[in-house]
Amino acid sequence: MNECSEPVSLSAQLMRGLLEVSVSQSTADPQSLFGFAERRNPRRAFLFVSRVLGRHIPVQPVVMRASYDQLAGAIPQDLPGPVLMMGMAETAVGLGAGVHRSFSRTRDDVVYLTSTRHPLGTELFARFEEEHSHASAHLIHLPQDPEIRHLMLSARSLVLVDDEASTGKTFINLCRALSDAGLNQIERLVTCTS
Repeated sequence: MNECSEPVSLSAQLMRGLLEVSVSQSTADPQSLFGFAERRNPRRAFLFVSRVLGRHIPVQPVVMRASYDQLAGAIPQDLPGPVLMMGMAETAVGLGAGVHRSFSRTRDDVVYLTSTRHPLGTELFARFEEEHSHASAHLIHLPQDPEIRHLMLSARSLVLVDDEASTGKTFINLCRALSDAGLNQIERLVTCTS
């Protein structure tokens, strides 16, 4: 992926109007990373569609792995541990797992959890909202495995992984929910988006 040092403007004519995005700095050409799609949602009528995740557009595994490695490489290695890495339902679950796999090659105190929109019948730890989504409620269940649960509850660093962050409000909502649920010893927070 080539670094983009010049501002890049992207646009899409949608039924509800013209969507324009200006990218002032990026480690890759934005056009190689995402496009746009329209959706029927009164909260937000568009989607950023990743060209590297393999969720909506087929992608070669080598491209996906390179994006995971690049994102993991941008996460500071000196984060105080344990590190809790979270992927957002639904689109970023696979992205988060790939970034976790790449990042945890160098340390063994990283645990990966995902939010879900479905009750699992296990103990619920926290709930937060993604207001612009078609299904806004996210649930975070406590891990059943005692070792994973211990790492989660003693985490000193939090890495939040999502496929896009246009305002950051979902990350803020998640951080508040985790803190309110008792995860209040976090010293470092890193956001990670593709």
